[in-house]
Amino acid sequence: SMGFLWSAAEDPRAGIRTVAAAVLANHKDEKSLSYLRALVRDPDKGVEASAVLAVCAAGMVEFKEEILLRARVGDRMVRIAALRGLASMPGPDTQAVLRQAVLEQDAGLRVAAVESLATLADPSSATLLASMFAAGPTSPLFQPAKRGLRSIGEPAWNDLLGLARSRTNQANREAALLLADQSVLDVTTILITMLSDNPKDTELMDELTVLTCVDYSGEPNPPGAWWAWWDRVDGSGPFQWFCGALAAAELSIHGSADTLGGDGTLQGGLGLLTIIRGETGAASFLVERSRRELSRLLGRDVGPFPPRGRALESWCAQLELSLGEHYAALEAANSAPAGDL
Repeated sequence: SMGFLWSAAEDPRAGIRTVAAAVLANHKDEKSLSYLRALVRDPDKGVEASAVLAVCAAGMVEFKEEILLRARVGDRMVRIAALRGLASMPGPDTQAVLRQAVLEQDAGLRVAAVESLATLADPSSATLLASMFAAGPTSPLFQPAKRGLRSIGEPAWNDLLGLARSRTNQANREAALLLADQSVLDVTTILITMLSDNPKDTELMDELTVLTCVDYSGEPNPPGAWWAWWDRVDGSGPFQWFCGALAAAELSIHGSADTLGGDGTLQGGLGLLTIIRGETGAASFLVERSRRELSRLLGRDVGPFPPRGRALESWCAQLELSLGEHYAALEAANSAPAGDL
């Protein structure tokens, strides 16, 4: 009952008050809100931090000012909770507080701020996230920054291309791989140059194969073969290379410029899933490229392949549902009268 919950919010034991905060955040009545306000100001910092996370997770924007204040100053544990919680409360004020926290000396505060910036994936934070990413894979900020840059997508490409072209930056290779994962045309020559410098780098070779949809890894001089290929394909790009490779493998029934261009079509998305499921016997680079094209169509990174078998089947079934929902929503938006949007 609510009476029991309200009394739990005033229990002398911190653990009970922590649980009460988590449950109360699901209630919007005035009395529950007043108890939550007290818990967000609880003298026990563990309870306060838990209450901050609970109201943020519930998207209770009426607490936003209190959360912004706690993210800026005060107890370290509460600040980290508030910085993490702000991932659920977008807005210019949130961006300003998170960007300020990224400059803190304390690594815990910085990581919490970058994690939230990554989740919010606001294009205006692309340059800042790229500077965190530039610290390289040994930095605790690298992985969250990478996640944010991947979610931001195209608005982050110029910053990433700047890093990828740098001969000295420790994240140049990682930046190139992140761009290749998104099938960015301008990274092609960067990858070939990197492979020329390190001809035995199999990861670079795999990425080039997936991006260009031609496999020169078995050639005596793979970088030379890709440079010669690059001179022949002047004017076309990764999408045309993919469609061309599907046509060459007699797989156009599963994907072509008509079904996959622009926003794509449900038919095109389902065709990519057929390739991913391994039902066409397509080369492994076309299977991986199909996964990336599916990410492009859905507007989100669908994540890595699970192991073959039941896990892959379940993953594909989930993606099939996502495709159905995605194209139903697109169709509804396109058919709605202009005034309704």
